[in-house]
Amino acid sequence: MDKMVDEIDNEAVIKVDGHMLMQKKRHLYWSACSTHCLDLILEEIGNRKSVKKVLDEAKKITSFIYNHTWSIDYMKKYTKGVDFLRPGITRFATNFIALESIVRSKQALKEMVTSSTWKRYTYARKPTGLEMTEVINLSELWKKVVDVLKIQEPLLWIEKSWQFKEIVAIT
Repeated sequence: MDKMVDEIDNEAVIKVDGHMLMQKKRHLYWSACSTHCLDLILEEIGNRKSVKKVLDEAKKITSFIYNHTWSIDYMKKYTKGVDFLRPGITRFATNFIALESIVRSKQALKEMVTSSTWKRYTYARKPTGLEMTEVINLSELWKKVVDVLKIQEPLLWIEKSWQFKEIVAIT
């Protein structure tokens, strides 16, 4: 094991070099990066028309709030300091993790956009603010969000388990 080389990357050039080496040296082996594979699965799920629509609606919420300092502070008042966006485990998992955090704050968001202070907020009365408020108040959207989260939940569970070095047993 002292002479083991471990190259972790998914760049095409590394893959080509790895395959060339494996042809020359039969004792070498190649294995795919599990995190990258799960990320590609989440990307495909996120590109499905129905899922993409839900993710796009959620992005309207996060984009509006995080583009205005006042709305970030005001949101945190309702969510007790909790942020929606958590820097990602992986690129595409980030969308689903953000979606989870939005769902956990659903009631706080609804209370926020129905407050008199919010209604007086200048940006809340602009088209993007009105659109975000409408998205938050769409009960049909929240049902779809729950469905999307059910789809990706097992994948994110595996991903998070690997990230935290837990033993994963699928039964």
